[in-house]
Amino acid sequence: MDMHGELIWNGPEGHGFGFGKQEYLDEDVLVWWNGTAYPEPIGRGNGAVYMVNRHYEQIHETTLAGTFVEHVPNATFPSNIDLHEIYITEQGSMIVTGNNVTQTDLTSVGGPSDGWVVEAQVYEIDISTNDVLFSWKSLDHLDALPFTASVYPLGSEGYTGENQSLAWGYFHINSASPYDGGYILSSRFLCSAIAISGSGDVKWVLHGRGGEDDFTHNPGTDFCYQHDIRAFPQQPSQTNTSLIELHMHDNANSPIENNTIPTSGKSLLVDLSTKTVTLQTRYLNTSGPIYATAQGNYQPLPNGNVFLGHGWIPIFEEFSPEGEVVSTIQFGHAGTLPPEEGGGYESLPRSETALSYRAFKQEWIGCPRAKPDVVVERHEQQHWSHESSCQGGSCGGVTVYVSWNGATEVDAWEIYGGRKGGGRSSHGGREEQKLSHLATVPKKGFESAALIDDESVEVVQVKPVMKKRRRQQQGQDDDRREKGRKEVEWGSTNQHELHAQTNTRARRAGNIPGGVFALEDLRAAHIANAVTKKRGGGDEGFLSAAGDVGRDKGPGKEEGEHEGHAEEADEGRDAGCGHDVHAAVGDFASVEADYEEDDEG
Repeated sequence: MDMHGELIWNGPEGHGFGFGKQEYLDEDVLVWWNGTAYPEPIGRGNGAVYMVNRHYEQIHETTLAGTFVEHVPNATFPSNIDLHEIYITEQGSMIVTGNNVTQTDLTSVGGPSDGWVVEAQVYEIDISTNDVLFSWKSLDHLDALPFTASVYPLGSEGYTGENQSLAWGYFHINSASPYDGGYILSSRFLCSAIAISGSGDVKWVLHGRGGEDDFTHNPGTDFCYQHDIRAFPQQPSQTNTSLIELHMHDNANSPIENNTIPTSGKSLLVDLSTKTVTLQTRYLNTSGPIYATAQGNYQPLPNGNVFLGHGWIPIFEEFSPEGEVVSTIQFGHAGTLPPEEGGGYESLPRSETALSYRAFKQEWIGCPRAKPDVVVERHEQQHWSHESSCQGGSCGGVTVYVSWNGATEVDAWEIYGGRKGGGRSSHGGREEQKLSHLATVPKKGFESAALIDDESVEVVQVKPVMKKRRRQQQGQDDDRREKGRKEVEWGSTNQHELHAQTNTRARRAGNIPGGVFALEDLRAAHIANAVTKKRGGGDEGFLSAAGDVGRDKGPGKEEGEHEGHAEEADEGRDAGCGHDVHAAVGDFASVEADYEEDDEG
């Protein structure tokens, strides 16, 4: 969605964990995880990662096969990638996390000798082949990462480890990324950043609560229940430096410990030679502190700012390099703490809030191959108010509504119209039809509207006016569009009927539960997960990185309602979005019938 909360792209239904833009072999792509998700307090899943290009065409599905055990007996899955991490490397591989419910000795923490735990795992997978290039399992490293280091005691929230269904999630891995020929991991319940080598050995562990590590912690460097740990530079050995920066979303809260220390973004300087840790910057909104018990991320922006998604609490924040708040975005209901308790926002039960596992602010250029959607209404059929003088009466003419799911490069819409043709010419074919230029309207939000005060219009066609700056950047010729042309000749093969795709209620609500943030004017984008409430009531849907995506399919078909159709472009659509598209041609008869039936809606 853009900075004004307008939808850019409504993606497929399902889960949408980790939804965002990444780069795969020099191509910008969108990725997300979908599969079987187990909500908190389990907080993990088994699924696959999907990748689409800028045309919203799926180009890869990354999977992890094998025999994995979950807390549900006899459950099997076609793919076993966990929902917490999607990291595409420069080499064209993907780093992901996994889990496996395993029997082990828990006597060191007062449990049974044949207890059950959730083993944390890391995989690097070749995207092109789905071959596993690297794997790592936490139970192979209990000497460096013992059960006793967990801040989530055995028995927490009822997970006693006594059987498979009550497996103890002592580790809870939630991020993995490249670091110095190996990887750096985040363990939520060990409150630790863990560096491992390319062979899987544990190189060092930084405990956020001091713990038994080799580091000296300066003031402000504590962290716990954190998410999204990343290290910079990623390859310090190659740059001959011992100083690295660790940044993270420091939740400082969990279901068993919350509302005491506020959540913040933290940048820590770690000197590996002197083994000292120093706070570089803490990103905290003191006027509205956040207490997020789960999820979240930390994203450095190109201008030096930092963007935080607060996971379980539906708020995004952007900070200056000095830690000052520059913007706050709330996209759902958040619990509030009373002023006498310091104020701020607390985590609500899952059923009472919207959430987004991670949120990103990124540039995205979307060039859909799918066709724009157009709906036309005659004014005498309108019984609701819009921005015109026609409110409930018959004033002639039509209103044209147009949207193009996923298109970021449309500046305006050219509207053409005329009388409906269909007669036979002397050549035996259909007569050519002349459509006059009726209006050019700027693209405003997801759906734009054009009021055409001409009651003789029977056929409408819509063409997008692409952004000049984009076309020039893509090497396209702006002269291809003849802006002064007032009349367009359409051949018989270009004639199609337009049928209403949605009724008024569904269309006015956008028929969209959530999707991509895109800042078109600033050439930047929020790739995030959001909630859009339907104005006419109905269910709330969302594309969320931490829950079901309730993609609304709209109301059932009513009498007179038909599926929409649109016309293919005469020229290719793969021209950097800088091409003319003949969007749709409409026959008002079916539209009139639709809205006669929908008057009471």
